[in-house]
Amino acid sequence: MGATNGGHPAATAKAPALDLRAFLLHVAWLSILLGLTMEVILLVLAAAFGEGTTARSFAVKLVQQIAWSFFVCTGLAVGLAVAKTGIPAGKFTGFFIAPAAFAVARTLHKSVAQALAIASAVPATPSPFLLAAVKGIEYGILGLAIARIQKWEHGRISHYVATGFLVGLVFGGFVLVLILQTAEGMSAIDLFTRGVNELVFPVGCSVVVYAAEALGRRAAR
Repeated sequence: MGATNGGHPAATAKAPALDLRAFLLHVAWLSILLGLTMEVILLVLAAAFGEGTTARSFAVKLVQQIAWSFFVCTGLAVGLAVAKTGIPAGKFTGFFIAPAAFAVARTLHKSVAQALAIASAVPATPSPFLLAAVKGIEYGILGLAIARIQKWEHGRISHYVATGFLVGLVFGGFVLVLILQTAEGMSAIDLFTRGVNELVFPVGCSVVVYAAEALGRRAAR
């Protein structure tokens, strides 16, 4: 029966075990780095279109972005790692962690804004409960898709990137439609940067999951 595999013993070899401690460390700093990178990209894009920002305003947005990135990407990665241990419910983590991460990031945004005495007047936006629900569905589906990729024998980073892009395209487009229906005071630049964030972030989060697990397995060798 071994000959049916073309003499390739690697075809039945198991992937290296995951060093849990190394995995958690990597997913934590990678998710924080993702949040920082995304906010810098948005700052550069806004500046390129002539819209400046103050240091305090940037600090408020950075706290929100890092908090969101840390909780949603770490939660997603940990859930997927748990699913591999024989607990299938782990791959559904995105449905629950994303709304929680959204609420935490929003709360921190308000708290830091108040601490820095930044005006709280902002354009009308869709209901935060509706946005949280959309995020839950978005990252729940992303988690299920990544869990599927992880079962492939030749799953590559390009598959993670493509999956994150498609999810971001669909749900990011939906969020922008919701914003356009309610955010009458939002400028074109704000809409553009929001669109970039909604599209690119799921890609980044997918790469964080891939990289954290790859580094965790390397540490276990």
